[in-house]
Amino acid sequence: MKPLIYFLCSAFILLSCERATTDAVTPIRPLTENEKLVTSSCNDFAFRLFKKVNETSSEGNIFISPLSVSVALSMTMNGASGETFEAMRNTLALDKFPMVDINSAFKEIIPFLSNIDKNVTLKIANSVWAKEGIEFNEKFLSDLENYYNAYCKVLNFSNPEAKNIINNWVEQKTSGKIKEIVKEIPYNAVMYIINAIYFKGIWKYTFDKNNTKDGYFTIPHENEETYLKTKFMTQIRNFYCYTDNEFSAIRLPYGKGSIAMLLILPNANTLVNEFINSFDRSKWERCLNNLKETKEVTLYIPKFKCVFDVGLKEILSAMGMSIAFTDNADFSGISNSLRCTINDVKHKSYIEVDEEGTEASAATSVEISYTSFKPVFHFNRPFVYVIYEQTSGAILFMGKLFNPALN
Repeated sequence: MKPLIYFLCSAFILLSCERATTDAVTPIRPLTENEKLVTSSCNDFAFRLFKKVNETSSEGNIFISPLSVSVALSMTMNGASGETFEAMRNTLALDKFPMVDINSAFKEIIPFLSNIDKNVTLKIANSVWAKEGIEFNEKFLSDLENYYNAYCKVLNFSNPEAKNIINNWVEQKTSGKIKEIVKEIPYNAVMYIINAIYFKGIWKYTFDKNNTKDGYFTIPHENEETYLKTKFMTQIRNFYCYTDNEFSAIRLPYGKGSIAMLLILPNANTLVNEFINSFDRSKWERCLNNLKETKEVTLYIPKFKCVFDVGLKEILSAMGMSIAFTDNADFSGISNSLRCTINDVKHKSYIEVDEEGTEASAATSVEISYTSFKPVFHFNRPFVYVIYEQTSGAILFMGKLFNPALN
C-alpha cells in the first residue's frame, strides 16, 4: 500500500508544480542591460503615445503598435542632427542613449521578439523607399540596412505605380491586413521610412466555441448607459490575475506563454478614459510584478475586431518633436543636397480576437519631404551681371559673359 501512496503523493506534487508553473517563461537568451533599458524607455513612450491617441477618440475604439512607431521613428532619427535629434530622442524617451546604443538594441530586440515562441507568428519588417535622382547619404542607408535589416529601394516617385509598390510591400508584410499606408505621393516627398508588424497567436488555452454566448456590453455616456448585445467567449480555469483599488487584470498567454494579452478592467467607479490618463509604466510594472495564479477563475471576454487609422503628426508635435515637422528641421544625415523635414507620420492597425486567439498587424510610415534645396549656383553657361548701388538702386554697370576665353 505504501508504494501506491508514495506514487500518488509524488504524482500530486508533480501536477501541483506543473500547474504552478503553467505560464513560466524561459527566454531564448537573457536581454543585455542596454536592451532592457531601451525596451523600458520604449514602454514609457508607449504609455504617453497611447494616452495622446486616446484623446483623439474618447468614445471610439483605438488600437496602436507603439513598437512600430518607435522603430520607424528611431530609423528616421538616424538622419537627424542637433535640436531635431534631441527633440525626437526626448519624445521617444530615449534621451539617455546615444544613437549607436539605440540602433544596437533594436538590431537584437527585433529578432529576439520574432523568435521568442515558435508557436506564435510575429514578423517585424522595415523598409526605406528613396526617390530616384536624389543623392542620399550612404551612411544613413547602410545604418538602416545593418541595424534594422531594412529593405532599401529606389523608386521613380512620379510614376503612378510607385505608391502601389510601397503599399504592396506593406500588405505582404502584414499578411493582407494593412492594404494602404500611402494614399498619394506628394511632389516634394523624397523618402518613405516604414515599419510593418504582423502577429498571430493561438491562445495557450483556447475558448470552446460552444461556450460563446450572447450578453450585454455596457457603454457609459455622460448621463446614461447603452447596452450593446455582444458575443462573449468564456472559460473557467486557473489564470494569473492582479487586483488593487484602481483596476483588475488577467493574463491570457499565447503559444508557449512568452507572449500574452493582459486584459485590464478599471474599477466600476472609474471611467476608462480617466484610467488611461493615469496609466503609466510604474502601474504597468506593479501589475506585472504582482500577478498571482488564481484558481478556477470564470472569464468572460467579448469577441471583437478593430481597424484603426491615425495621423501622428499633431500628436508627436504635442509630445515634443514639433521641430521635426517644420522647415527648421535638421535631417542633414539623410541628404547633404536637400533640406528635409518629416511631412507626416501615418499609423494603421488591425486586431481580431476570437476563440482561437488573436491576429493583429500594424504599419507606420514616416514621409520625408524637402523644404528647399540647398542652393548651388554653378555659372557654367552664359550669364548676365549687374553692378549697382544698393541704397538708391542705381545700376552702374551691366554685362553679359558669353565666353570667358574672349578678351
